[in-house]
Amino acid sequence: MTNQMDDAEFDKIIENHQKWLDNKIEGVRADFTGQDLSYVKFKDLNLRRAIFDRANLESSLFENCDLTEANFIQANLTTATFSKSNCTEVAFIQANLVELFCKDTIFTDAIFNLVDATGSTFYDSKFEKTSFTFSIFSNASFEDSVFWQTDFSGSDVSETSFTRGNISQLILTNAITQHTHSMKIITETE
Repeated sequence: MTNQMDDAEFDKIIENHQKWLDNKIEGVRADFTGQDLSYVKFKDLNLRRAIFDRANLESSLFENCDLTEANFIQANLTTATFSKSNCTEVAFIQANLVELFCKDTIFTDAIFNLVDATGSTFYDSKFEKTSFTFSIFSNASFEDSVFWQTDFSGSDVSETSFTRGNISQLILTNAITQHTHSMKIITETE
């Protein structure tokens, strides 16, 4: 892992990314691959299609951000926070999401594959056609969250709470569900 990115370098990447999104010739897609962005606050930013692969984002904050199609492949998001953000088509693959906290965040067509999200909290968030396959969500909480066609196939959701969750067509094929708490789970076969 590299040293913590300085503010000037960070600001330049964000500025160039905005230009790239606006199709300006001098624009460059934000690529934070392998960067140390621990404790960084991403607030009110358009980070569509940004790359955070193998980045250290421990205890970082994403508040009111558009992260559509961003990649977090093998990223460390331990104790990070997502609040009021759009995570449509975001890829969390082999990422460390231990004790991640999400509140009022939208995950549509997002991919959580081979992630460790032990002890994470997803509060009052929305999940539509999201894939949580072959991952660890033990002791996690999805309190007050809304689910539609969400797939937890092959994942460990033991000791996980879906309290007051609106769960529609939740797929739990080969999932570990021991002591999972929920008001109502509707599976694909019902």
